[in-house]
Amino acid sequence: MAFFFSEKERNAYICYFTLYEILNRSFTKTNALYQEIKDEDDWEYIIPQLMIIDPKDVSLAREKVEKNIDLLNKFDIIAKKGSKFYPKRLEKLDGSPEFLFMRGEPSLADLPVISIVGSRKASKEGQNKARLLSRLLSERNIIVASGLARGIDYAAHLGTYDAGKPTIAVIGTPLNKVYPKEHKNLQEYIGSTGLVISQFPPGAPVQRWNFPMRNATMSGISIATIVMEAGETSGALIQAREALKQGRKVFIPQSAIDNENLKWPRKLVAEKGAHKFRTLGELMELLNNQNLLTSYVDKDKSEIITYGEME
Repeated sequence: MAFFFSEKERNAYICYFTLYEILNRSFTKTNALYQEIKDEDDWEYIIPQLMIIDPKDVSLAREKVEKNIDLLNKFDIIAKKGSKFYPKRLEKLDGSPEFLFMRGEPSLADLPVISIVGSRKASKEGQNKARLLSRLLSERNIIVASGLARGIDYAAHLGTYDAGKPTIAVIGTPLNKVYPKEHKNLQEYIGSTGLVISQFPPGAPVQRWNFPMRNATMSGISIATIVMEAGETSGALIQAREALKQGRKVFIPQSAIDNENLKWPRKLVAEKGAHKFRTLGELMELLNNQNLLTSYVDKDKSEIITYGEME
């Protein structure tokens, strides 16, 4: 049984996800109807009238939602938007999830967070640089977030381990599921030492459109997103575009911009809020100059540029 901050929040959760089940797990439709009934105590009787459905269907959906709460761990948190545990940066954005499921330390999401994202099929060099960058940021008390996927995400999470610091995994599955399956131990480790965040209720199916949705959420908790390597159809690009819409900073390697096989880097870097970098040292300096590294200590540029080339 998960932890709710109040009984009122628990009731709101059951109302919201009862609608979610009835509306074939469409967040868009659920959000619209929830706004009409969220302040009604007798919502279970109002829904059949609004939707012209059998009251038994509402009762069955409610029973399913209540039963699925038991799929979560005892100390998992279900945070409603506006509540104590809901990330403050994300809360300010239009369209942010009404509820989040959190395993670990929720306060991490309100610290300076930078996302490192990229291709699941990243090169070995790209993964090594993502891991190094993640360590460098972690050592400066920046919380690194990524999506627990293969490739760049995995490397980013490992970099925080190298630094002995916590990380945030924003996942595209419910907390009670793992994707990919080989990252089960990593997800459990992050849940016990850092923070795992999901916007999908326990028992919900894992669908491909979950992952672009989680990218928008990951960007929403972050002050910046760094795209290490990404093809034309990578989910990392969805996050980069969402980040710019949200008024966040985006950083793109010059090597991607120079790659004639890719169109997205040249389009993206022309937008307000997007920046390019050649080396990890140059990137760290950019982040520092824009006050995104609150604990940055290396002031000697000759030392900074030894961090590695992004070629």
